[in-house]
Amino acid sequence: MEKICKEYRVYQSNKQVIAHELLGIDAGTPQPALTNITFTANRGENIALIGSGSSGKTSLIRILAGIVQPTSGTMSIRGKVTSALTFGAGFDLEMTGRENISLKGMLLDWSKEKIEEEEASLIEFAELGDVIDYKMKTYRPQDIGRLGLAMFTATDADIYVFDCQFIVGDRAMKQKCMKRLKEIAQDPEKTVVLVNNFLPFGNQLCERGIVLDDGKIMFDGKLKAAMAYFRKSMKPKDDDEDEISRKNRGNSSYDPTDSSMSDMDTSDEV
Repeated sequence: MEKICKEYRVYQSNKQVIAHELLGIDAGTPQPALTNITFTANRGENIALIGSGSSGKTSLIRILAGIVQPTSGTMSIRGKVTSALTFGAGFDLEMTGRENISLKGMLLDWSKEKIEEEEASLIEFAELGDVIDYKMKTYRPQDIGRLGLAMFTATDADIYVFDCQFIVGDRAMKQKCMKRLKEIAQDPEKTVVLVNNFLPFGNQLCERGIVLDDGKIMFDGKLKAAMAYFRKSMKPKDDDEDEISRKNRGNSSYDPTDSSMSDMDTSDEV
């Protein structure tokens, strides 16, 4: 992608919204989300997007997933892209989990045979058991997330774009999720781009890190260096700071890129 920009319109009143919707008058105030984003991802490369809550990483990953279009700039994607960005995407909460497997399978362009072949393993991975035949509106968010992650990783694609919020559950489940994601990340034919909400998890999956701040790329390089840059140069908001940072704040011996820390419970976002 080259010089990708994305801006949204902020409307100050209902009159401005009505003027836009009915008359095509765009009276809103432009709010830039991304500015001149340029980078190339090679086949087999795994990239972590790092940044605080207002850095622009969500807008960027939505553009990569094809959910929104950039305001300007050029982008060329070779191969099939699959994404997992929000817990309920593609699911109907009034349907059962089993019915949703068929529904989302069709949205993912799975054949009827693939849906039937994958159903049992998806249910097992998500640890839903008999709950699979309950309406999804009765599920906990983490249940929906696990099923979404299971279907995401079972999809045959060239580029996998996802948000680390899908790594949910207790330590055993997080390790189970990581094992599945590692299988994709280690495939030399697959490219992974993730929003790195949990720094140690990204350390297990990616070799490259892109640090975003205020919609701009501030650093692009080796993941260890990117993580060090983020921790040194950025000042995460208290509610954005990851749990490991809080537990180890002031501990000079703590290395955030040490993979031995990766099995700790990391339930907060960065």
